[in-house]
Amino acid sequence: MHQRLRELGTKLFDNRRARYRKLVDRVFTPKRVRELAPRIQDITNIIIDRFIDRGECEFVMEFALQLPGMVISEQLGLEASDVK
Repeated sequence: MHQRLRELGTKLFDNRRARYRKLVDRVFTPKRVRELAPRIQDITNIIIDRFIDRGECEFVMEFALQLPGMVISEQLGLEASDVK
């Protein structure tokens, strides 16, 4: 029984992930990502400026989660600097 539930959950997750991936792939093509590279570097610098004076950061919370959120926010028309 537990194995069947696990398999069902995995299948549902994979289907949802595939739908999201399809949407993201349409927006973030390799060409578009190359075009965005200078802005992604700018956003990276903004994020690093938030913690550089401390000389350390909690990488996942202060950088890894911030970068994609800020890039995607700008693609949606929001200001990256407004993302906390």
